[in-house]
Amino acid sequence: MPRYRGQTIHYRRRGLLRLRLRQLLEARGVSPYGLGKFTGLSLNTIYRLNKPSGRFRLIRADTIERLCGALRVTPSELFGYEKPAENLKPPGTRPVDRSAASADPSGAAGRTDSASSR
Repeated sequence: MPRYRGQTIHYRRRGLLRLRLRQLLEARGVSPYGLGKFTGLSLNTIYRLNKPSGRFRLIRADTIERLCGALRVTPSELFGYEKPAENLKPPGTRPVDRSAASADPSGAAGRTDSASSR
């Protein structure tokens, strides 16, 4: 986990960007090998980007241009974006009970002081 000034940084994934290469290849009847030969990309790159899940770690702008040119699509058609579910909370967060804090503005609700009990 990355650290900044001694504090652990937690990344929140807001959405999922997916590469729709597999669906586009199936729709056009092109094999990954044929796409590699046509674009000049290595077979390793094509098969790495052709995962069923559509997930990827790194893709270069030149690779996107070659894929879009070969498949005759725009980058927005090549990628798909899935919005996250609204009801999911990041791990490690707890819901805050604001009803007790709004009832007593001094914040003394539920607190017992030894001075107040005397």
